Amino acid sequence: MTPFPRNLRAVLFDADGIIIRSLESHCVAWSHIFRELGVELADTDIKLREGEKAETTFRTLAAAHGLEFSGEEVARWVEAKRAHYRAQGEVEIYPEVPELLSELRRSQLGVGLVTGSSVVNLLHVLTREQLDLFDVMLTAEDFERGKPAAEPYLKGMQALGVTAAEAVVVENAPLGIQAAKAAGVYCIALQTTLAADHLQTADRILTDHAELQQLFQSILGKTV
Repeated sequence: MTPFPRNLRAVLFDADGIIIRSLESHCVAWSHIFRELGVELADTDIKLREGEKAETTFRTLAAAHGLEFSGEEVARWVEAKRAHYRAQGEVEIYPEVPELLSELRRSQLGVGLVTGSSVVNLLHVLTREQLDLFDVMLTAEDFERGKPAAEPYLKGMQALGVTAAEAVVVENAPLGIQAAKAAGVYCIALQTTLAADHLQTADRILTDHAELQQLFQSILGKTV
């Protein structure tokens, strides 16, 4: 396990399932697309792949059911999925998030958003005021290799000017945890979308945002 940073300088957050309550909407959109292809998906099939690029998710789930598509076809189906996701209406931000991010910034910590979602989907959900709570925002368009590769979090730390020994990642899914660990970062997992038995590779598992906020308040109260 990675030790908690002695000199914490930044916190990097996943988006779906951590900042925004969006996984159910993603599940509905993916299920709709695959139903058109004659495939019934379980929500867990989708939640376990959360964090990676949508193109990878589509190819992986399709291949699991014996389906193969050209690059052009993949792009078309992925855009159809994104459009269906956006058409479902407003997705809520978790209520504890604005105050948590504000507290971190008041404590002079860098705050980053690192997501496998597209920038269009993110801008559809978050307001300008909410986006301004982040010092850095990286989406699927900003890296070649998505989660579980280390690249997303390595780029996030680089953009914030911190090392792995100075950062913490907050995730909710196995691929995101793998990405954080591949980047050498301490990872906290929240049980917002999956049970703890899916999150065992994280350094610490918490129930929800309330516990996360209490943890940071305790840490920052001692160090700031």
